[in-house]
Amino acid sequence: MPNKIISLVIITLVFAYWLYEDKGEKKLPKQQALSSTQTKKEKNLKIKSEPNKQPKKVLKKVAELDVPEDILFELSQQQFSPEPIIEMLSVTYLDRDCRQIGYMIIDLDEGDGIKRVKKLLNKCQKKRNSLHNDYPTYLEKKTGKEAEALFFKLAFKSKYVDLIQRGMGMDYMNDEGKNQFFEEVFNLIITTENGPLIASTNEIVNGSKALMFLNKLSTILGTINPNYTSLITQQASTLYSCQYNQAITCSPSSKYMIEQCYYHETACGLDVPTWFKLNHTKAHNRDIAKMIRYFEGL
Repeated sequence: MPNKIISLVIITLVFAYWLYEDKGEKKLPKQQALSSTQTKKEKNLKIKSEPNKQPKKVLKKVAELDVPEDILFELSQQQFSPEPIIEMLSVTYLDRDCRQIGYMIIDLDEGDGIKRVKKLLNKCQKKRNSLHNDYPTYLEKKTGKEAEALFFKLAFKSKYVDLIQRGMGMDYMNDEGKNQFFEEVFNLIITTENGPLIASTNEIVNGSKALMFLNKLSTILGTINPNYTSLITQQASTLYSCQYNQAITCSPSSKYMIEQCYYHETACGLDVPTWFKLNHTKAHNRDIAKMIRYFEGL
C-alpha cells in the first residue's frame, strides 16, 4: 500500500482517516487542554455535518478489480484474523514495524545502543522473513495503486463497509463529526482482539487530530495534560495488545521493546509486561491500569 496509507493507522476501519491525514510523523500541537469548567452550552453544542460524499474514482476502481486468487489464498491462513482484510493489515503492520526499526538503527551512529539491539533486530528480521514466506505474493505487491484498490475491494466485502464508507467522507465532516468518527474508530479497534491493530492505536493518539479525544480520555486519569494522556494511552494499548496473537507485539524483539532496549540497557531481553512492571512507578502503572479498564468496558 502507498506510504500515505501505511505511515498511519493500520486497520480497515480507519483507512479513510489515513487518506485525509497529512503525511509524515505527527506531534501534538502545543495547545491547552479544554477547561473542565467548560459551559454546558459548549459541551452540548451539536453541529450537523454535511452528508458524506464518496470518491467515485475509488469506487469505480474497486468495482473493476478482481482480487488475485493467490493473494486470497495467502490471506485465508487466519494467523491473525478470520477477516481477510484484518489479516492483510496485520501482516502489513508487522512487516512495516520490523522494517522501520531496522531503518532507524541504520541511520544512527554506532554506539552502545546500536550494539545492544543488534541481536534483537536479527530476531525481528527472522520473523519478518517468516511473514514473507507465508505471504509472498501479497508482500511483494503491497505497494502501488493496485494494492490500494485491493485494500478497498477486501474492505468493502468486510463487515466494516458502512463505517469505511462514512470515513471516506471525512473531508466533508465538521470538526465535531470528525471527532466522533475518530473516537468510534479508536474504540472499535480496541475491541478487535487483534494485537497488531490494537498496538497501531499508538499512531492514532499521537496524531494531530487526537487532541479532542485525548481531552476526553484525560478525565479517566484526572489530568488536564494531553501529552501525559497520550503517553498513558499508548502504553496501555501496547500492554493490552499483549493478550492477543501470542503476544507478538510485546516480545523482546518487537518494535516497541527494541526501541526501549536502544535507550535503556535494562530493557534488553524483556517483554512489555515485565518492562512496565520494572520500569514504571506504581502510580504510573495504576494510570495504565485505569486506561485498560476503560478498554475492557468498550
